[in-house]
Amino acid sequence: MRPHTRLVLAATVGLAAAALGRPLLAVAAVVVGDTGRVRAAAVAVAAVALLLGSGRVAALDRRALAPGHVRGAVVVVTGAPTGSRGLAAVTEAGETVVLSAPGTPLDLGARYRVDGRYEPLDAVVRDYYATQGVHLELRASEAVMIGRRGGIWGVTDALRRRALAGLEVGPDAAPVRGLVAGIALGDTGAIPAGTRDQLRASGLYHLVAVSGQNVALVIAFTIVCLGAFGVIGVPARAAALCVTVTYVLVTGAGPSIIRAGVAGALVAVAWLGSRTVSRWHLLACGAALVLALDPLELMDPGFQLSFSAVLAIFLVAPRLRGALGSAAAVSVACTVVTAPIVWWHFGRASPLAIPANLLALPAVAPILWLSLAAVLAHAVWAPLATPLLDLADVLAGYVLAIAAMCS
Repeated sequence: MRPHTRLVLAATVGLAAAALGRPLLAVAAVVVGDTGRVRAAAVAVAAVALLLGSGRVAALDRRALAPGHVRGAVVVVTGAPTGSRGLAAVTEAGETVVLSAPGTPLDLGARYRVDGRYEPLDAVVRDYYATQGVHLELRASEAVMIGRRGGIWGVTDALRRRALAGLEVGPDAAPVRGLVAGIALGDTGAIPAGTRDQLRASGLYHLVAVSGQNVALVIAFTIVCLGAFGVIGVPARAAALCVTVTYVLVTGAGPSIIRAGVAGALVAVAWLGSRTVSRWHLLACGAALVLALDPLELMDPGFQLSFSAVLAIFLVAPRLRGALGSAAAVSVACTVVTAPIVWWHFGRASPLAIPANLLALPAVAPILWLSLAAVLAHAVWAPLATPLLDLADVLAGYVLAIAAMCS
């Protein structure tokens, strides 16, 4: 392992110590060094990361709002909503809450003027939202849209709306089309609650959590499409880097997608410089970046599932490859390694998760590629997207049939 990778791991140790509230754990960074000089540098890096991470944790724990009635609060929906519920930033207080506005379909990036009441979060979800610095729920009696946010997030919101329009996902979309949008963009708003329950029970819900697999498939799609038009080499790699960053932003920049986006971006940069990049360095950079943005992500199930799945691919899948083949080995390794984490956090086991994932695996990449092609075709002429989406719906129907059978 190269020294710079060891130092990134040391920073991750310091950030983890900040998340756990155990400063002395940062000293454990000494074990990542292989020489006296590297060990000393690792401890110093971990100490700096601990200091910065502790400041970030303190900011996330800050509570400017208190339970009680509110009138005329201006909020911006910052997390992809599910129906009338989603994360929203209260502009006056600079604090994020869970916005619940029954009867009002929320839109990502939209600004609302809200009357209602701040209430403590339900005990079942309190710890989960605390990792994101969210401590209250704003239950709206009235929510009126008054505009949209601007800046880079405003641009990505517009791109996301265009992508969803290209996928022809509306309020009354069929479950299969909702799954297509989930696999392509991580948007689960059009998937009925019953269908989401079947996906969870069968161990297939991870398909709508945009991850490294999506980024790899998007990069492959970009390179192949550009190659078909004669664009190869450095221009194609630079375009892949731009597409990776855009995709990460449009899909919401969750822990798994940030980790995958960092990996994809580093690989693209390495391509531009004709250098190889260690997979462990990619993983370490992804973990460090996610924890730098929010050290409390360490306790988030999504973070734990994402990184344990990558470790399963690195360490377990190679041992199964000879007996199962590459694709099946990855699927089985990830399912087995993540199962205890799912049980610990959600009290749920999916005994048929392995066969469900093996059966669904062949359909996932085609659904994503057809979705991307449909978005591009829709931008040229909407009817061109119809056959692509119809085929994606057929494959999504197959995945939902497996979910129903294995749930």
